[in-house]
Amino acid sequence: MILVCKYLMFESFKNKMIQDCDVQENIDSPNNRRYRKYLCDILVADFQSGGLCYEMLEEIEKLEKGAIDYTQWDGNIFSARCTRDGVQIYSHIDDADDAETRPEGRFTLAEVKAALIGWRKFLYMPKSLDTRLVIELPETGTP
Repeated sequence: MILVCKYLMFESFKNKMIQDCDVQENIDSPNNRRYRKYLCDILVADFQSGGLCYEMLEEIEKLEKGAIDYTQWDGNIFSARCTRDGVQIYSHIDDADDAETRPEGRFTLAEVKAALIGWRKFLYMPKSLDTRLVIELPETGTP
C-alpha cells in the first residue's frame, strides 16, 4: 500500500493550508477504504507534530525490543492499542459495540511504524502546496 502526504488549501478556512494523507489514487485495492479511514486519518487527526510521532515511534521500538508487551495511544479522535502482534486503531466517535475490535482497523506494527516515520518526515518538510511525500508501506499483510 502506498500513502501520499500533501497539503491542501481550504478556502472555507480563510485559505488555510492543512495536512492530508491519502491512499495513492491509482492503486485499486479493496483495502483502500480501511487504510484511508484508519491509518491515514489517525495520522492527520492525532499526530499533528513530529514530536507526537517520535513519542509513538519510541513506544514501538520498545515493543520490538521486547522491553514492553503493550502500549496505547489516545488521541483527539482515535486510539491505538499496540502489541508485537499488531496495532488496533479505533475511533472515539464510533460508538458501535465492536468499534475497538473491528478487523479493518487492524494493522501490522511494521505498517504503522513506516506510516509514522513517513508522516514525521512530511511534517518537517516545507509547508507548500507543492510538498508531497510518498510512503510505501511494507507488504506484511493484516495481522
